[in-house]
Amino acid sequence: MSANQHVDPVRGPDVQQIRFAIDGVDYDIELDSLESARFRELLGPYVARAVAAPDRRRHLQEIRRWARANGLPISAHGRIPRSVQEAYDTVHDL
Repeated sequence: MSANQHVDPVRGPDVQQIRFAIDGVDYDIELDSLESARFRELLGPYVARAVAAPDRRRHLQEIRRWARANGLPISAHGRIPRSVQEAYDTVHDL
């Protein structure tokens, strides 16, 4: 969960944009300070038991570096081929 504060023309300066993800889907929601506090209170017990996920972009960059270093065909952008992902996972015991 992350938050950015900005001024909403209707709700005023006390609005935070909060980003969260569940089931692989990222969401943004704008909440005022009371809503934000309630949202965090409700999620608190679950967040306390959760483990922060690695940055997906960073992970994909690491896979691309590994693939290049090991002579596997990999583009700079787009999907990583399943064969490359599986090879990376095997080598790194994932």
